[in-house]
Amino acid sequence: MTKSKNITTIELLNFLKQLRLLNERIDLPVNSYNEIEKAILDEIGQSKETITKRLEGLKAEDEFLLMCIVLGSMDNVIPLPQKKYLDKEYTIPDFLISIKKDKELNNLINNHDTILVETKKMRENEKEYVISMNYMDKLKEYAQILNYPLFFAIKANLVEYNFFQWMLVPSTFIENKGIIKKTKIHGGRNEKCYVIDVLDLLTNDHSGLWFYNYSIMLQKGTQYIRNYTKNKKTCLRDEKLGYITKISLKRGDYSKIAEFSESIDDNRNLVFYELCGFLCSGTVKEIKGDDSSSVVVEADYNYYIPFYHILVKTYLEIRKDFYMAVDGIEIDDISYYIENFSIMDQNIVAYIKDIMFELEKLNIVMIIRVMPSDFP
Repeated sequence: MTKSKNITTIELLNFLKQLRLLNERIDLPVNSYNEIEKAILDEIGQSKETITKRLEGLKAEDEFLLMCIVLGSMDNVIPLPQKKYLDKEYTIPDFLISIKKDKELNNLINNHDTILVETKKMRENEKEYVISMNYMDKLKEYAQILNYPLFFAIKANLVEYNFFQWMLVPSTFIENKGIIKKTKIHGGRNEKCYVIDVLDLLTNDHSGLWFYNYSIMLQKGTQYIRNYTKNKKTCLRDEKLGYITKISLKRGDYSKIAEFSESIDDNRNLVFYELCGFLCSGTVKEIKGDDSSSVVVEADYNYYIPFYHILVKTYLEIRKDFYMAVDGIEIDDISYYIENFSIMDQNIVAYIKDIMFELEKLNIVMIIRVMPSDFP
């Protein structure tokens, strides 16, 4: 491949990502694929580990974009091209987002309805977010040109605490609260950086304010019960236990129940089934009978789950099952769902939201809007 000064590393990484996704979908000729991939990798000229990490960053952008789509609080989400056509000292953020006006909060958020967002995924078990001051200045320069506030969508990656939450944090907070240190960025040279603790970022998460994000609380003792039989066919089957006849989500005297027959009588029941699999966790107890059995999952303590996490997980599981049932293929590619998001997808997301708020009305879960600590 002939080197071109007009092509950037980020463009090459995007080409590589798209090439690999295309190969998964249509099985490109092996020799041609390998030759093109090698040419792109050689042109990038970075280690395999570095390229893998940078591609993970691009996947994080897709995940954030899907989160924006399913939360549905945006009028428009525009991925910004990372190519500059003018020789200017700025860096282009990942997204320009227009947010639906909230009459209740309109006067409290300075009437802004458009923001710029830079997405970042933290490294595994990294407890401090680090960004170079130079990089921050270049992003701010672009934000000042457009006169829109700059935010960072940061995904924590604390495996040891099972904490993988997206946080939407103003650039001004990172500048004001971050400690300035000289440190290496991505194995490069020492640079002056803003360093800020993940817990500090969490207290100033604006995703609830801007994106209508919530936190779902499940109380200790909440139970998810699945009833099985081997004598009657239904639309849901477990190879070991048989057919599912009924599922229940219970907290004390409050419950939501769905029953299943051989035909699918209500799509909402299938959505409820998938949702419960991600919503409730804890001690699992299996009660066996001759022809029937049940599995009870009981929450061992009070815990919180991000609303968007349940939305995305449930939505993706339903869509994967659909493609497997209809086309016999397993698609594990978020960008595919983004590109093909249709009325059917909108309906699935609407079902999930409706069921979540129904569970709140039934006093089975608590749904709390996530707001920054300094909000008036």
